[in-house]
Amino acid sequence: MGIRKARIKKHISRIILYVLVILIVVWTLAPFTWLFVSGLFPYKELISDRTTSWFPENPTLKNFQAMFDMS
Repeated sequence: MGIRKARIKKHISRIILYVLVILIVVWTLAPFTWLFVSGLFPYKELISDRTTSWFPENPTLKNFQAMFDMS
């Protein structure tokens, strides 16, 4: 039984490690995702109070085009 308990403990610690890594990756990528998704919103839709979804009704790439035109 000692070997079995050691294996179970190893599996549990590995699962905890994977969960922590996934949480850190999500925590790190969330701002970049929000930045990209916000760039898809037309300006008027972005500043309106009705923006409640993650995805715009009328996605546009004009914000990205304007950003690259300025640089």
